[in-house]
Amino acid sequence: LLHLKDAACEKCNDLAALINQLRAAGVKIAEEKIIEPGSDEGKDIIKKYSIDFAPTIILSKDAGYYELIQQAWGQIGSKETDDAYVFRGGAAYPPFPLINLTTGKLRGLVNIVYLADKSCAECYDVSQHREILVQGFSVKLDKEEAYDIGDAKGKELAVKYNITKVPAIILSDEIGAYPSSQALRQLFSVEKDGAYVFRQVQSVGTYKDLTASQVVKVEQQEQ
Repeated sequence: LLHLKDAACEKCNDLAALINQLRAAGVKIAEEKIIEPGSDEGKDIIKKYSIDFAPTIILSKDAGYYELIQQAWGQIGSKETDDAYVFRGGAAYPPFPLINLTTGKLRGLVNIVYLADKSCAECYDVSQHREILVQGFSVKLDKEEAYDIGDAKGKELAVKYNITKVPAIILSDEIGAYPSSQALRQLFSVEKDGAYVFRQVQSVGTYKDLTASQVVKVEQQEQ
């Protein structure tokens, strides 16, 4: 197993979970070698396999003897002409945060803003969104902020993004790097600055309609 990763990138995904999953599934890793992308060996590997991000892993051709690799690797990687297996990520296993080797930029760290109304005791807990994003969509969150719609900052955000229903969340434009962002577009609006704003609050639970200044219960919405 060749582990291509930048030691200087402390926030990068180290792919330890993926490697541990392979071991737990019975894949016998005889040797694991860490390679810096900027080293001569790293540059050769990047060129040979047309790798565009780090970290990633490359498995030798013997990985092909395992049924797990035969059946599942196509969802997260490629099999090369020399029979090596290169991890490419994707919706099945997003590799974020990572370094884009073309631009040198860190990608996949998403900032989130929680917007609620403390006067609405019946409204659903806005923190529910965190678990859905982290567990369901494997989103890596960085900076997290919470504001009340009655605060100056909360009002500013509501005006900026024309938010008329709360609770709501706002995701920074880095969410667009995720393949899952296409699915999120069914529930979020994509703003001019690239931010994603949650709009389908009625699909989660009781909420506050700011325009009508009234609480809308789920039962009412369903009716």
